[in-house]
Amino acid sequence: MKTVKVKLFGGFKKFIPSGYLELQVQENCGVNLLKAEIQKHLESHSPEFLGSQLVFDSVLASDVEILNDNESIVECASLALLPPVCGG
Repeated sequence: MKTVKVKLFGGFKKFIPSGYLELQVQENCGVNLLKAEIQKHLESHSPEFLGSQLVFDSVLASDVEILNDNESIVECASLALLPPVCGG
């Protein structure tokens, strides 16, 4: 197991005011599995998040790139969960 720290932005800060999560995940954890763990954490700590698809509509990014949903997470200084945005 390893600890992964994920910075949260946008609408996620409504549910986690600190702006970050630290989760224990398997060594070979992939992006999709980490998103599922984030979803479970948010639902268990914020009942109003139940049924939300925001985590799965968002992207995970490392310090240098956006990660593909089927990539494995390698050692990163930090990860960020970036919700979709609109505007001009």
